[in-house]
Amino acid sequence: MTDIHHLKPVLWVTFAYLVLYYAFMLNVLRVKLSVAASSKAQGVKFDRYQTNDPRLRAADRIQLNTLEHMPPFLILLWLDAIMGSVMVASFLGAPGHTSIEVNGREGNVDVRNLIGKKS
Repeated sequence: MTDIHHLKPVLWVTFAYLVLYYAFMLNVLRVKLSVAASSKAQGVKFDRYQTNDPRLRAADRIQLNTLEHMPPFLILLWLDAIMGSVMVASFLGAPGHTSIEVNGREGNVDVRNLIGKKS
């Protein structure tokens, strides 16, 4: 039987990535409900796919970009962990070291600063 306990750090990175993805999905729902409530208050029919609200577009892009990058990220993470070093893979794959692009500018985002902010 193979001992897989040494892969525990990579399992935690994978779990953190999936939790982050589901948090982004919940954010899309939160923003959609907020935009729908604003539309209803203005007396405008809300159409989720025809709206030009920048908050909803941004929430969609964040969630969909995370989904698009999930397969290569997880495949390369696990290949590095199995064929290379578990510690290097878990360090390089840690969410705190992820760089994202916002409005054409690349930079690091501390997710803790985004929690609790109203859009």
